[in-house]
Amino acid sequence: MLFAWTGTWRTDLSDEAIRGALARRATWQYPDGVNVIGEWWRPGVADPAIVSVFETDSYAPILEMSLVWGDVLRIHCTPAVTAEDGLVMGAQILQKMQG
Repeated sequence: MLFAWTGTWRTDLSDEAIRGALARRATWQYPDGVNVIGEWWRPGVADPAIVSVFETDSYAPILEMSLVWGDVLRIHCTPAVTAEDGLVMGAQILQKMQG
C-alpha cells in the first residue's frame, strides 16, 4: 500500500537540534519492508519540511519511523493513491453509487 509521510519541525527545536537531525538523516536508512518512491526536503519551509512517499505492507515500519523521528518532527502519515489509480477508483465508486 502507498503512503505519504510528512514531517514538520517541532517548534521547540533549536537550530542546533535541527542540524543534528539533518546529520542523523545522513546515516539513517528506511526500515526493512519499505519501498521508497521518493523523499523531498523543503528548505526554508517548516510545514511540512519533509515529504516521503513509500510503499509498505505492514504498519511496523511506519511505527518505527514515527518513533525514530518523533523527537524532532511532528509526523503525519496517511494512505495515498496515484492520480491514475484514484481516477479509476473514483469512477468505480461513482458507478456503484448510481446503481
